[in-house]
Amino acid sequence: MKNNNSLHGLRKRDTYNSLVGYLDGGQEKIKYPDRLATQIANAHQLNNLLNDEGKGWFEDNIEQQRRFAEQQVQDVVVKENLEEGQTFQEQKILRREAAFKRQQEIKKHDEDIEWERREDAKEHREIEIAKMKAATEAQKKKEEEEGIVYQFKQNVKSKLAQEAAAYLIKKGIEKLPSLIASLA
Repeated sequence: MKNNNSLHGLRKRDTYNSLVGYLDGGQEKIKYPDRLATQIANAHQLNNLLNDEGKGWFEDNIEQQRRFAEQQVQDVVVKENLEEGQTFQEQKILRREAAFKRQQEIKKHDEDIEWERREDAKEHREIEIAKMKAATEAQKKKEEEEGIVYQFKQNVKSKLAQEAAAYLIKKGIEKLPSLIASLA
């Protein structure tokens, strides 16, 4: 089978002018996807707000302030120790103790927060249980009231039937009271 561009089994090469014409406007246009979201995500303005872990500027600032405060505390301890004439090793031990104490305080604080969260959850569950109990009691009360109303209606029907039967007996109609009694 011969190719349309071939002549006697040979391939016809495009001329320079045909290639330039194809590149200037003869080729089909390829629509590329919109890269606006990628450009915004890679922009330096947004990268200034987020760090590598996805934390925002505010969280980083708080963490940096906490570290700075810890460093200031350690510096004050070191300065006091220098004034007391302690050696570098003693200062190092005191710094470690101060850091360990701070870690223990942070751990205690985190445990307190977790305990408060659990207590809040427990209170929330207790409130939900109380609401469910109240709803159940209300439903029972409603069903009881409906039962009382139903009983009252039955009693009224029965009473009316008895009164109607008594009236008809007074009037001398004897077969009708049995019919009325059967309806009640």
